[in-house]
Amino acid sequence: MATTPQKRLILANGEQYVSPVERRFGFGAPLFPRSYADARTLVKAQVLRSLDAMASLPPSKKLGDEIVLTLRLHPDATAKTYDPAALFRTVPDLENVGSRNYVVATKDVAQTSRIKKQISEGRAETQARLIFVRSQRSGFERFLRALDSGEQALTEAFRNDIRRIEHFDLLTAGEQFQAFRADKTWKSGRVELVFHPTNYSPEAQLKYLSGLLKGAKPRGRLNVYPDGPAFVSCVLTADELNQLANVNPLRTAHPLQFGGFDKLRGSPSADAPPPPVTPTRSTIRVGVFDG
Repeated sequence: MATTPQKRLILANGEQYVSPVERRFGFGAPLFPRSYADARTLVKAQVLRSLDAMASLPPSKKLGDEIVLTLRLHPDATAKTYDPAALFRTVPDLENVGSRNYVVATKDVAQTSRIKKQISEGRAETQARLIFVRSQRSGFERFLRALDSGEQALTEAFRNDIRRIEHFDLLTAGEQFQAFRADKTWKSGRVELVFHPTNYSPEAQLKYLSGLLKGAKPRGRLNVYPDGPAFVSCVLTADELNQLANVNPLRTAHPLQFGGFDKLRGSPSADAPPPPVTPTRSTIRVGVFDG
């Protein structure tokens, strides 16, 4: 006689157990690194300088007419809620194509009370967030025209977004290759290159990357994701890698090194039980909550 299978319940619809958090304003109005007038002057100068730098790059370091600049938020604005949504609504030509953290010297940013406290504690560096902004030159020029508008013509949310910007510039070669800083002896090897999302077709992107990496042996593998980054795995020498410095579509590069699998059943602090020697199938069932 067949036995009835034991029921194993699944906890579903977990979002129904979540309640919104009420935002409290018991600590006064938010502080900003600088006034809107000062921020507008600063951002305009930085964008103009970045556009001039892009114009001076050779065509091989640009993907068509696309430009990707880095909008660096002040370290006081690390929360994702501070992303400049109003800026992108006001100038829809500008597109947010990703973000990541960056490290900046505490002495090199606007000296808010929080930054001054970090300096007094001996902290030479702090982390902040940057947002990759893609557009054509015309899109960034439209953004500059918006900054030239009178304050009353702009929303408060837009003005506050501008006040949180610390720098609006190009990603540096040091930031593109920061994963190689730890190994000063690296001469060659397999490397993964990550390129910004683009509006160009996968075919056009492949043609550009093939020309960019024509010296790589072997050419490597390319994975392009719709509306997402492109990943290239290839073998490069240090000289070939250095030739990719300041390629505007390049987001980052890091060495691909595989040292084998770590021990899965033990660690220096807590050893797990050894695997069973019996050939029978275990009766243990494992469930995973996917959040």
